[in-house]
Amino acid sequence: MEALDLEAILPWTGPEEPYPYTFYLRVLDAAPSTSKGIRDSSLQHAEQLVRSSCLSHLQKKQTRTCQLLHSYSVTPTYHKHNGFCDQGHSLIIVFPGGGPVVVARPRRAARLAMAPGRRAVTSMKIRAVAAAPAAPAPARKGRCLPVSQTMSRLKAKGKTAFIPYITAGDPDLATTAEALRLLDACGADVIELGLPFSDPYADGPVIQASSARALAGGATMDGVLEMLKEVTPELSCPVVLFTYFNPIVRRGLANFTAAAKEAGVHGLIVPDLPYVAACTLRSEAMKNNLELVLLTTPATPEERMKEITKASAGFIYLVSVNGVTGPRATVNSRVQSLIQEIKQVTDKPVAVGFGISKPEHVKQIAEWGADGVIIGSAMVKQLGEAASPKEGLKRLEAYARSMKSALP
Repeated sequence: MEALDLEAILPWTGPEEPYPYTFYLRVLDAAPSTSKGIRDSSLQHAEQLVRSSCLSHLQKKQTRTCQLLHSYSVTPTYHKHNGFCDQGHSLIIVFPGGGPVVVARPRRAARLAMAPGRRAVTSMKIRAVAAAPAAPAPARKGRCLPVSQTMSRLKAKGKTAFIPYITAGDPDLATTAEALRLLDACGADVIELGLPFSDPYADGPVIQASSARALAGGATMDGVLEMLKEVTPELSCPVVLFTYFNPIVRRGLANFTAAAKEAGVHGLIVPDLPYVAACTLRSEAMKNNLELVLLTTPATPEERMKEITKASAGFIYLVSVNGVTGPRATVNSRVQSLIQEIKQVTDKPVAVGFGISKPEHVKQIAEWGADGVIIGSAMVKQLGEAASPKEGLKRLEAYARSMKSALP
């Protein structure tokens, strides 16, 4: 048996699964009083993966009765501690189809109901036991956490999310695919990808020109989504689509959200979404595991801001200025008070966007308490002003790394 690190990556494809799962496992010595740690651990990611395979009846909560989900198989099984709730819990991950069995035992192991033929290890190491020969599939970086979990984990660690924006199809979709991979490698926590639109009136000259170039080059919604199908499985961070409402309506809310999910998208930002239509779009988005991020601005009335923060998923998008996107010399000083006003009514993460272009901008916004910083026009310029796609990618990488390094 090969001992693995306490936080291990174990990819495996079972005969009953059409694609490889990558489980990120963390050992926790957690009693019922610390069950939130279990819910916040990578076990939650495993539950999400299994749930996506139609096992939607998995138990989600650990109660005082300690009915803790511990085993994943075609038919999930449960372990009951039968009065041993004060003991440390044990965690078992059973891969379907005779693949590896991963067992984690804490110092005070509780009584285990082991399936016939399963083996437990008594040390605190995680050990992988091959129950039957199986050719492992290549490890994939994809299957990243949802936007809300990504943001919340960074927030809990005192880190500020780096959220770059680029326009799909500028200068072409092949370059966009490489740019997504590059931004992921540069440490992007969430990537915002703009769908090119003929009338992007919330955007400034830089992104308007970017959309025009993309459309002139033949970029379409279908083309962007097909490109994402190829790229998103390789990414370790979630992708959020930035799109205007008109293209969604033309395609149909249900069709659009289903297509976005199939492309590997995790969230949506619709800057011109009528508030009265937000409920309908959010409903369709939720059916497809998409998080609808809503925006609030310095001009948003307080009561409306409270409604927006309550309804928004993923994070709250705080627009730093009244007006369109584009670089500014300084950050609006009112942003600091706006962040605090939002945080008084919600514990959801707050990300600030519009007008952010310099390392000192992101550092200042992070010091003001923002949980994420969104950089759009300045990112787009790196590709749009370059003499060639290759040069644009080099400029994008250098700029992205400089902005990332300015964040705590």
